[in-house]
Amino acid sequence: MHSLLVLAFCIAATGFFTLSFCVTSNSILQLNMKNEFRGRVMSLYVIASSGTAPVGNFLSGFVSEHWGPLAGYMTCGFLLLLSLSVLLCWENKYKKKTAAGEVLPGKQL
Repeated sequence: MHSLLVLAFCIAATGFFTLSFCVTSNSILQLNMKNEFRGRVMSLYVIASSGTAPVGNFLSGFVSEHWGPLAGYMTCGFLLLLSLSVLLCWENKYKKKTAAGEVLPGKQL
């Protein structure tokens, strides 16, 4: 289980998917935003994505220091799955509203 090759693969996969997510989300935001709101929305996006990293790094470091690196990775993985499930629930809620003909707040821009 504790292999340098597995670690190298996981780090490479994490980097690839992190970069893919950042590029995709950035492109979606910029392409779907009116020009007069683009700067404001992107500033909030940067604060939300980069500004919360120190908090996550602190919590991850705290867990890893007190309970070991494996517990730190497992905690991060659990929080990732929890965040993904919340986002999928929100996505389903907005898809149902769109199908019902309701106007979403972002579409009024």
